[in-house]
This record gives sequence, structure tokens and C-alpha cells, in this order.
Amino acid sequence: MNNNKQFSISFDEENYSGIFDSIEEAIDEAKNSSEVDVWIGEIVEPTFKVDAQNVLEWIEEDFYEQCGEHADGWLSRIKQSEINLLSDKLKSVVDDWMLETNNVPTFYSVNNAKKHIILNDLNK
Repeated sequence: MNNNKQFSISFDEENYSGIFDSIEEAIDEAKNSSEVDVWIGEIVEPTFKVDAQNVLEWIEEDFYEQCGEHADGWLSRIKQSEINLLSDKLKSVVDDWMLETNNVPTFYSVNNAKKHIILNDLNK
């Protein structure tokens, strides 16, 4: 995942394509088109969170199915700080898994799009 700003272009303000390291690079690419109007926006990589509370509730249900009412209250004894710690650890595991299995998202959203007018020999 990239920490530097990157940009994408659109000719309809809806469907973006390309990944560029600067606005100037995106404009240069747009000049290869006959379109006059181009929107250039900042790429925002998707993020996710892992809610350990839900995971622990699933585990507690499994415990209840195996051990009945003896499992009641197990989750209530876990401190919020411990749940937060588990959330962080699970997020890290999923991040590592995505990298290891080449399942890092290749899609993105775009924010702060601005319209640029491109005039060149292709669109005069």
C-alpha cells in the first residue's frame, strides 16, 4: 500500500482509471485523448476494520453449543482493552494474509476530484 499521493483520471466524472504519481502525469495522459474535460482526483485505498467483539460472540456461541450454560458470561469477563488488542491483532493478520496471498485490493475510490480543461491537437 502506497503512502504517497496518487491520482486517477476520468472523462465523465464517474469512472476513473489509471494510477499516476502526480497531477502533471495525469494531465499528460489525458492529453492523449480527444476529450476536452478531464477530472483528476486523489486515489484513496480502501480500508477495513476487524470487530473482535463479533468474533468473540461467535466463539462464545460455539462454547455454549459445546458446554451449555457453563459458557454463559464468558464474554462479559473480557475487558474492552483486551477486545481492542484482539481487533488490532486480527487486522494485522488479515493485512499479512492479503499480502501473502496476493489478495490486496486493486480497486480504489477517488476524492477531491477537480475538473481540468485539456486543449490539444486531438480535440480542437
